[in-house]
Amino acid sequence: MWHYKYMRKNNVLPTVHTSPHEDAIGDKVVERAAAAVGKGELGRIKPPFKALARRLYHRAPSFSDPDDDPPFTRLTECPPRPASKPAHATKKKNQGGSIKQPELVRSDLPFNFRYSYSKTDPAWRPIGFQRDLVDLDGANALAMEGMLALLHMYIAIARRLNHHRAPPFSDPDDDPPFTRLAERPPRAPSKKKKEEEDQGGRIRPPEPASSDLPFDFRYSYSETDPAWRPIGFREPTRFSPFGPGRLDRPWDGVAAAAARGEGAGAAATSREEVLGEPLAEEEVAQLVERYRHSDCSRQINLGKGGVTHNMIDDIHNHWKRAEAVRIKCLGVPTLDMDNICFHLEDKTGGKVIYRNINILILYRGRNYDPKQRPQIPLMLWKPLAPIYPRLVQNVADGLTFEKTKELRNTGLNSSPLMKLTRNGVYVNVVDRVREAFKTVEVVRLDCSHVGSSDCKKIGVKLRVC
Repeated sequence: MWHYKYMRKNNVLPTVHTSPHEDAIGDKVVERAAAAVGKGELGRIKPPFKALARRLYHRAPSFSDPDDDPPFTRLTECPPRPASKPAHATKKKNQGGSIKQPELVRSDLPFNFRYSYSKTDPAWRPIGFQRDLVDLDGANALAMEGMLALLHMYIAIARRLNHHRAPPFSDPDDDPPFTRLAERPPRAPSKKKKEEEDQGGRIRPPEPASSDLPFDFRYSYSETDPAWRPIGFREPTRFSPFGPGRLDRPWDGVAAAAARGEGAGAAATSREEVLGEPLAEEEVAQLVERYRHSDCSRQINLGKGGVTHNMIDDIHNHWKRAEAVRIKCLGVPTLDMDNICFHLEDKTGGKVIYRNINILILYRGRNYDPKQRPQIPLMLWKPLAPIYPRLVQNVADGLTFEKTKELRNTGLNSSPLMKLTRNGVYVNVVDRVREAFKTVEVVRLDCSHVGSSDCKKIGVKLRVC
């Protein structure tokens, strides 16, 4: 209430900056309110507004003070109030107290006053009124309406504040204007989530995972050859891509070797049992028609990494709800599609029932049971490729240095046989190179749009094929 004490002490009232039109309307409303106070007709006005109207009536005869100093309006000083009389000597409230009532305006015109004389007829009697009838003259009614509008606005603001206030008003920690919400008891953690946190949340599980698969685990099965031994490693061999302590097989930098024994024969027997009887031509045609289209949802993309270890787990995940899966091959592995088909059938236990250029359909088998699928531990990251001996030597085997240099210059100056694109389909490259070798001694392939690593892989595959 410091602002109210300041205004009462310094005889000032706050001023609201509005447009000239709004100022004119506000002045009229205040003058009418002061006139209502002068007549003592304040029965329907609340005490705060009554005090304000009386103060304006006493101290604001003119609202157009040229010395106005916003944001405060200094009012003209008035003489001090006379000493209050005893309670028995005060006048009744219905006489207006000590405020002198102005005289009523009288007119000698002989007709009734109306808003419009030409558009109304005294013979017509209304059946209702849009405003409640008040036994006041026009000026007092408008003043009362203005004060009631201010009162309604004050009540609406108070209700809004009470609505947004926190329910416990006696809370000592309540910090308005923020609303403190009722605290809810925490939910009990579900058993499934708790088990996942206990088992899957750790990097090192309590027991390393084991698998019955009879082959060595490698990052890529189709793009590497166990017969090639690296001459160096780009990372320490003790860092297994399966994670520390998550696999019971040791990692030697290239592969995680499986235990040698009779597992291969048992795996071949179980694969034949899962495949069951061969499919009839009608069954193959139905599966091919269902999965060969490009909008098939059961599709896996095979890129330059070839048949990777984690891809085997993806294939088994598709086999949970589908009999076959569509595999789209792109990049360097498409040079040798037979190699891809062999590793897909050998590592997954399925059967390739459809092959068209770079599209394969891998069937899971008649007796496949998703609940008895093999356990495949996943690689957490891609291991760095080892360092192998140099592919292109300065002198080719069986040739002299001069002959090698001559053939190399001949190939660089000849026109390219074909142009290879990045992540393209190279299914017919080997056949075209073999046909060209029947007529020429050196063949050139344009690999300007292919990465250097892919160029080396293409050279290896062409040399092997």
